[in-house]
Amino acid sequence: MQGRICSRIANVATESKDVWHRRLGHMSEKTLQMLAKNHLPNIKGQTLESCTDCIYDKQCKVNFQRSDDPFRRQEVLELVHTNVCAPSEKSLGGAYYFVTFIDDHSRRVWVYLMKTKD
Repeated sequence: MQGRICSRIANVATESKDVWHRRLGHMSEKTLQMLAKNHLPNIKGQTLESCTDCIYDKQCKVNFQRSDDPFRRQEVLELVHTNVCAPSEKSLGGAYYFVTFIDDHSRRVWVYLMKTKD
């Protein structure tokens, strides 16, 4: 796949602060203010609206409590689950398959790419 060159030029004069916030990878308001001093003078007095993507990104994930499963192995690597999978596309390195190894005790996962199943 080749990249394409976009011939359109951004309209610096009419774009809002929110548009530049999204366009520049959800840049913080403080950094946008620094950028507005020299490069984007038309957004200088604008305030940044609340961005739902930034709010979701800052939320913490809650860890699940580990249950005392009587069937879970007591030692690391005592039981390892494995599976060979074939994705629909070839990887960048030319692998057609991948194998996963999951330790039953720690739930740690290892993934290895394979060019052939053998």
